[in-house]
Amino acid sequence: MPFRLVLLAAAALLAVAASAPPAHPWRLAPFKDDLFAYRNVLASEFGGDYLRIEYDKKRDMDDRSQAPQKARPEYVSLEVRAVQSDQVLRTGGMTIRYVGVGQVIGGAKAIVINIHGFGDDRFTGVNDWTYGGNQNRLKNLMARNGGAYLSVDFSPLTARAVAEVKALILEYAERSPGAPIFLECISLGGRICWALARDAQVAPLLGGLVLLSTEDDARFLAAAKTADPKSWIPVFIGHATLDPIFPWKPREAFFRRFKAALPGYPIALTLYVGGAHGAPVRMIDWRLVLNRMLDQREALRALPPN
Repeated sequence: MPFRLVLLAAAALLAVAASAPPAHPWRLAPFKDDLFAYRNVLASEFGGDYLRIEYDKKRDMDDRSQAPQKARPEYVSLEVRAVQSDQVLRTGGMTIRYVGVGQVIGGAKAIVINIHGFGDDRFTGVNDWTYGGNQNRLKNLMARNGGAYLSVDFSPLTARAVAEVKALILEYAERSPGAPIFLECISLGGRICWALARDAQVAPLLGGLVLLSTEDDARFLAAAKTADPKSWIPVFIGHATLDPIFPWKPREAFFRRFKAALPGYPIALTLYVGGAHGAPVRMIDWRLVLNRMLDQREALRALPPN
């Protein structure tokens, strides 16, 4: 069924669906899973929380591209552009520009916010053709399943950037009450994500942190040690072993310290062996990661009070 008809059908059924309890927890349905699945798992530890995935440049970059920085058509679905628009939020003396995809007005089941790295902007996060089409897949996964995807511009000053992204998070928490908010944190954008995860207003709204090619934060681990497990935020770290900007070994050490201190904490590390700085954005299996975080969030909420 064409994507536009799917949206119309979903709207027609919304009233009926809202009146009946869900038959099962909300999760992302398959979309191009065969194209984006991991091809070769080299190692697995901690029940799958630690993975080493083979990155093969010919297979994972060259064979997926019809031109430099342009994915082959089968990796991309442009129907999602029908529910994509440039947006502006003015609040608290700030003007925040972002691109919204899917349920941006309200009623989103879940929300992913892209926080880009140095030199990028809000349009980078919605580019359908770069990174082997993987950002396009993320847009489609959210829009086709009643979610929202946002790619935001922010100030180059970290403190100001944190305030701007926080304002966007609080706005969307009001538009879609109860929807878990996932932060996609790329390269230097990770600093903004770690700061937001320590914010008392933002932290309870987060469904997870997806940290791609970025730094870790010892303060987050220290706070987790004394926090009620019901408030833990699932964390996914994706890193490449040939990253020249942020080496991978400190990320692995951080993950192992976390597991040693808090064995039950929902933190995962996937290393893309042979990839460089951009490989995690290209390689991450978004449906696998987000659905697992949703499972973890549900399990945390079911814990008895501390």
